[in-house]
Amino acid sequence: MWINKNIVFNKILNNIGTKLVEEAKLRMLEPSTGRRYNIKGKVHVASRPYHSPNILSRKLYDSVRYENVDNNTIVFGAGDSNIPYAKYLEDGTRKMLPRPFVNISFLASLQKLYTIFEVALTKTFKLKFKTNKGSFVKKAYTTSNFKSTGKGTFRI
Repeated sequence: MWINKNIVFNKILNNIGTKLVEEAKLRMLEPSTGRRYNIKGKVHVASRPYHSPNILSRKLYDSVRYENVDNNTIVFGAGDSNIPYAKYLEDGTRKMLPRPFVNISFLASLQKLYTIFEVALTKTFKLKFKTNKGSFVKKAYTTSNFKSTGKGTFRI
């Protein structure tokens, strides 16, 4: 039986992108113990430094996404021209410590991502893995551009 590797890799990347978005959004929903503010009659609990940002307007939450660039690359990140503060939350500023959610989601998902690779490739190509767990994902992470842009590139 002939198998088109581009279709297989595309499915793997879609699965990985979905998991990364889920992880980032779950982290943003976690309760925080930051400072409390009254904003428009509602109590908002701010995020603490080095914890994922809390939801205030859902704009940032709704902007978390991934895009397929080609058959072997996805870009995972948050924010756009309407949400320029996503980068400031991720990286921090000189007056504010970071509230990372893109980087942290990727790092927290490494084992899940490796499992997605292993299961998909084992089922499709009947491959056996003899490498250290996570080696593919770690290599992809070290070649990414997470810190500089607030978005990450994931390649197979």
